[in-house]
Amino acid sequence: MKREVYRALVQALDLPFGTCPNVRRLKEKFPEVQLETLLSIFSQENQHKVIKSHHVHKSKIEEYCARYVAGEDILAISASVDFPPCMLVRRMLESMLRVSKQSIGDILKCPDLLAQAARVEVDAVLLSRLSRDIARCVYADCSYSPFSDMAKQATGLEYEMLLMKRLSDIGVPFWTEDDLRAQGFYKTPDVWLQVPIAVRPSAGDDMRGGAAAWRTVTWIDSKATFGDDRMHYKQLEEQYKTYVNRYGPGLVIYWFGFIEDLAGSDPSVTVLADFPDPANIAMLPRLAAAHPSMQQ
Repeated sequence: MKREVYRALVQALDLPFGTCPNVRRLKEKFPEVQLETLLSIFSQENQHKVIKSHHVHKSKIEEYCARYVAGEDILAISASVDFPPCMLVRRMLESMLRVSKQSIGDILKCPDLLAQAARVEVDAVLLSRLSRDIARCVYADCSYSPFSDMAKQATGLEYEMLLMKRLSDIGVPFWTEDDLRAQGFYKTPDVWLQVPIAVRPSAGDDMRGGAAAWRTVTWIDSKATFGDDRMHYKQLEEQYKTYVNRYGPGLVIYWFGFIEDLAGSDPSVTVLADFPDPANIAMLPRLAAAHPSMQQ
């Protein structure tokens, strides 16, 4: 995705928490952008907004609690201060009931656990109201609820399985993250190829230096998200460079697209938006590969 298109999308998706983007209008304005990409960028921008403003809301949580105890609706408070419902109720439970952070995750999944998790005496009517409102916050929050967490985890696993299927379909042997960890490897990509391959980006992909050049790939990481600056450079420092040092040059697939100029961020990390076409993959003759434990 061209950077100017990305900037226009971010501006169009700058909405208050609790507001869903008008997908039909966005598709009319950005017909070339897939729905999954729109939703991924929307989710990432929401998360970035929370990170930037969290300290402000944390300092005002007593004020928010007072408004709630006075009878104001919790979703109305969330909308008025532009803070996600589940994040708001988390901070309120910590402040009002001294509920531990470890217990709050369980309470969001099952509000009936609230009474036994509370560490201070609370009026039964208020406790009952809080329990109902926790459920309302969970259903209203599309970014920080247990449902959204499960959806993100399921999507990540779905695309990891897709990556493994694509590799298996073309006969590329590999070790999975679980295989490597079972052998004591630390900082592992999603797959480590038993025999390196060469990848040639197609038109519109990673085209550093003009014409597409063949690049060696020893590992592949699957990212079921959009690759923006914050995501990519954070992962580059925390993961990709570590993989390069340990395993050699690799490939990152941002299944929902990426800002095109990020492709040149590291010469040892090829960046694509999909699994390469078989015509753009070169494989060495298959040989018996040693077990990971023999290569440490």
